[in-house]
Amino acid sequence: ETSTTHTGLILLSRELLLQPQSTPFKMTEAKEDVTKDALAERLKFFFSDANVRSDNFMRNKLMRSEGGLVPIEILLKFNSLKCHTTDPKIVVEAAKTLSDILVLNEAEDAIGRVDKFTMDRMDDNIPLSLYVSNLPLEEAKEGKKAKYKVTVDELRKPFEGYGTITFVKLRFKAEKNPEDASHGGKKPWVPAGSGFVEFETKDQLKAAADETCTVKGGEDVEPKKVIEIGGNKVKIITMQEWLDSKKKGKKDGDKDAKDNSSSPNKRSRDDNGGKSKPPKELFDIDWKPRCVISVKGLPEDCDREALREMVGKYMGIEDEDLKKKGFYADFSRGQTSGAIRFNEPSDEIEQIATKLNNGDLEVNGTKVESANLLEGEEETKYWTNFIEFKRKQIKQRNEEGPRNRNKRFRRN
Repeated sequence: ETSTTHTGLILLSRELLLQPQSTPFKMTEAKEDVTKDALAERLKFFFSDANVRSDNFMRNKLMRSEGGLVPIEILLKFNSLKCHTTDPKIVVEAAKTLSDILVLNEAEDAIGRVDKFTMDRMDDNIPLSLYVSNLPLEEAKEGKKAKYKVTVDELRKPFEGYGTITFVKLRFKAEKNPEDASHGGKKPWVPAGSGFVEFETKDQLKAAADETCTVKGGEDVEPKKVIEIGGNKVKIITMQEWLDSKKKGKKDGDKDAKDNSSSPNKRSRDDNGGKSKPPKELFDIDWKPRCVISVKGLPEDCDREALREMVGKYMGIEDEDLKKKGFYADFSRGQTSGAIRFNEPSDEIEQIATKLNNGDLEVNGTKVESANLLEGEEETKYWTNFIEFKRKQIKQRNEEGPRNRNKRFRRN
């Protein structure tokens, strides 16, 4: 009996060995599908209007790189992507499932948007967002910083029933009169107790606002649905109304300050031949032609200092003299392309472009892919894009305060 049982087991083992081993393959394939779906979800978010508006890094990559592409090797440095895979091929496959919104370059090593992002979209989130305040905080104590008692997921959850939520962020602010002097004079950033919830469509925002807003038309109202987050009854207002109330408060404050002024030497805003000061966001440059060199294929270790050093050595001048010539490196670390520009045209600028292009000049000991002096439509397009970018940047800073808060928002 024992012998028969053993023989049966041996025969069964042979049959198993002879059968196609399909199950492990299917499990691996299923796992890859799950990974691909997760990667697609993250790629869709990172390249979305909602994220690009708030993410300076992605915005600069998309708007300043050649073709508006972000290298996959850079994307794989993002924690929420590399936790799924470190294989560029799987990222490529995930991107291909989003062909209606994402595009791959010919080499399939970089991803861009089908619909290019432009600075005129920076305010498109306003009519899609709610401003939520009175979020619970854990106060600072015993050397520990103040922090939120809630997460972005907890802020998102009460609003999920109204539609697709594209972005959620918790706000931070600079602490006023900090007692802790360990920051070297810099104000530490602390939770502001509020955040934004952005919807995909205006109809979705309207549905949520109709039921949950506690302020409408500047008046406190009893909402149809009271929202509690982390044990707190939160206050809710549309982002548009919140911004309008902030602007009105500033205007009223300016007016009160002028009306209450007792100094006879203070002049009114229009007491200058009827001319008022232009808005701060009206940034402009009186640029001159043949002053910008476009450089592509910069080395990974390139930075502005490397470009400055290269140009300074060629021209045989120190940093101070280089500044007098209006030298500026339009470049951010991690990019593969950028621009070098000056205030005034000169033969030296053309020589630098030529020598960079043929390899006589190198950046950190590396020959660049190409360099050319911009002219005509290319040069006009460069300055138009740069001026538009600076105006939007200044406008955003004016609305949010003297600091760039986007860098302090917790990424969704």
